[in-house]
Amino acid sequence: WEAIDIARRKGAIGWKVNGAGGDGGTVSFLGPEDPGEMLAALEGLGLLTILDLKPTQDGAHVVDKN
Repeated sequence: WEAIDIARRKGAIGWKVNGAGGDGGTVSFLGPEDPGEMLAALEGLGLLTILDLKPTQDGAHVVDKN
């Protein structure tokens, strides 16, 4: 919950937590328009992997980097 509190204080207007319990899972944040300060604060927790994802009209694409 600490990540949500930080994101809210830094301008996030919404979030979604996904997972089935136990280790792992994801949390997605919506906003702010310039997320730099929010991302820096979240990275400061040292517990999260930040993925730079942006919605598209084309949907998701799987990219194999191997």
